[in-house]
Amino acid sequence: MAPMDETSLNFGVDKEATAVLLEFLPAQAAIVPASLAFTEERMQRLQEKCKLTPLRQPPVEAKATVASARSEKLPRRQFLEVESGDRRSLATILKEIEKEFAEEILTALPVPPSIPAIAPAAAAASGPALPTPDFHGYQGYSGPAPHGIGFSAVAHLPGADGQGVTVIDLEGGWVLSHEALAAVQFNLWSGEPSTLSGWKEHGTAVGSLLFAERDGAGISGLAAGARGALASIYSGSPKRQQVAQQIDACRDLLNAGDVLLLEVQRPGPATEFQSSPQQTGYLPTSFWPDVKESIRDCIAKGICVVEVAGNGGVDLDDPELQGAFSQEGSTVTTLGPEDSGSIMVGAGHAPWRGDQARSPLSFSNYGARLDCQGWGEGVICAGYGEIWGSPGGDNSYTGNFYGTSSAAPMIAAAVAVVQSRHIHKFGQPASPLLVRQAFASFGSAQPTQAADDSGDDDRVRHIGPLPDLVAIFNALNLF
Repeated sequence: MAPMDETSLNFGVDKEATAVLLEFLPAQAAIVPASLAFTEERMQRLQEKCKLTPLRQPPVEAKATVASARSEKLPRRQFLEVESGDRRSLATILKEIEKEFAEEILTALPVPPSIPAIAPAAAAASGPALPTPDFHGYQGYSGPAPHGIGFSAVAHLPGADGQGVTVIDLEGGWVLSHEALAAVQFNLWSGEPSTLSGWKEHGTAVGSLLFAERDGAGISGLAAGARGALASIYSGSPKRQQVAQQIDACRDLLNAGDVLLLEVQRPGPATEFQSSPQQTGYLPTSFWPDVKESIRDCIAKGICVVEVAGNGGVDLDDPELQGAFSQEGSTVTTLGPEDSGSIMVGAGHAPWRGDQARSPLSFSNYGARLDCQGWGEGVICAGYGEIWGSPGGDNSYTGNFYGTSSAAPMIAAAVAVVQSRHIHKFGQPASPLLVRQAFASFGSAQPTQAADDSGDDDRVRHIGPLPDLVAIFNALNLF
């Protein structure tokens, strides 16, 4: 089942890009050849041509828990954004920039609006005003391997519920009054939430998977013991999407061992950065270098970042992407130059699919860069009102949250459980790159022969294993 047209939900985004990201190296970077340095004089020349907005600033102090997580031999890249409300003028400006500043600008990429990596089933028009049933028995993803991730198998261990770890869900908005978000409804740490229904329903679903209290009604959050927090990609005046800047804001609020969940995707070059009816060609936001640098700074601080792989059906190893997702040079202690360091999550078939279980859903992005998978279909959680309550209501629930957006919260919760147990047993968290390696290495493997619903039987579309917390705990000596 492929995602529906995002226009069927209310995300309030433009179809086409209205800004261009410029990546450059500052003149003060000593090892940069003079011909590549972007001097103040050249900056003024660029400002004469277009409206510029300086983007993210590097952290004042990044105390890497793994000393070599970031190579200090590479100069820090900096970013500007060119804005335009008219796509034709934006295209013209882009051509002028590429012509006159070709040697100095490392990257010039359109920045299309971000949307969630999700398309839920149609919501009911209304629902009963009755006490919410207990849906916990339908949360098969919390059960033991190979069908689930194994939360139930480690729950008896002290600290194995996320305690002592903060998890931030970074996306657009939430129904903050929803009963499943009681633990986090006052924990908006950064940004200004969207009031549009598509964002609010999506955020409610994700938030419930992470944080819902275990009170015998609705669902149980997979990391209910963690300190839950929310951050919106919208900020500024007028309010606009600022993904990299909000990752930076979250980085400043989090500590080593904490978890940041990135729940957005953008249309990529396959559709000329324009939205498509089936989210075809959508990419993880770490394709854009400013977002990638922000994630790398989180990793250097010891923060685990979990990122949706996206619903574009894209091979992230495609040469057309010019190595944007390459992990060349990365080890368990070092990040290669193009590696964001995030745990990237694909969408796998649910266990009732039989021999298709854990094979990639046709819309899931895939490739060597993906680390692991979560359930990409049939996930029961709060929001939408498909099986209980009313859309937008405080007691709404769906039985078919899906996409890489349903998969990634499971992994973020599992990471929080690993880190909380690691802190409890060893007094400190594991490094983000070690955690990533564990999640990519220990779990229930996807089928060895292609069994996805795309009709492609020539090779397996790699999305990685469904992690198994029991195997991960054994590997990291957490029992």
